[in-house]
Amino acid sequence: MGEIGISTGQFYYGLKWWEIRSIIEGYHKRERNLFVLLRWSRFMQMSTSMSDIRKAGIHKPEDLLPFYWEKSEGVANSGMSEEEIAEMQAEIEAYNKEMSREE
Repeated sequence: MGEIGISTGQFYYGLKWWEIRSIIEGYHKRERNLFVLLRWSRFMQMSTSMSDIRKAGIHKPEDLLPFYWEKSEGVANSGMSEEEIAEMQAEIEAYNKEMSREE
């Protein structure tokens, strides 16, 4: 299955949901470098060719295009409380145990 080197069946039926999310997040982190590089390149092109870029409030590449992973990094759980997170994790663990018994 792609670059991770496991079979499709193992991916769909052998991995837990948190493992799948970790794999997906790893792929997304790889893409971030490309996006940051492209934003920096565009910022440099604009700053050398457009004199009004500073007047528009664009002083650094992050002002041109802020990415979602750069915004309020302290709030990684989308506003969920610690109790809600713990409850959801317990539900996921119970579901995974139930599914492993059926196999």
